[in-house]
Amino acid sequence: MVNGEDITADGPRYIKRDPNRVVSGSSVATALAAGIASLSLCLVKIMGSDEARDRKLRKKNTMLRIFKEMRNGQDAVIEPAKMFQHGFKST
Repeated sequence: MVNGEDITADGPRYIKRDPNRVVSGSSVATALAAGIASLSLCLVKIMGSDEARDRKLRKKNTMLRIFKEMRNGQDAVIEPAKMFQHGFKST
């Protein structure tokens, strides 16, 4: 679901910097997915506190459903902007 191929990465300061360096692989996709999930949870929290909803969002199946809603096609990678096509809706 998350594209982990040819992602531009700079790296820590103690390593020679190369602005054209790219990385690929499942570890890259995992880091991106974790960041997107974290941002999604943060945005929902900004909408207002709802303990039952927040507990449900922390479950793996719920986050997978959110990621599936962000997909553009059956086998396509996710597009987080899809979650905001119609504005922010409170549920």
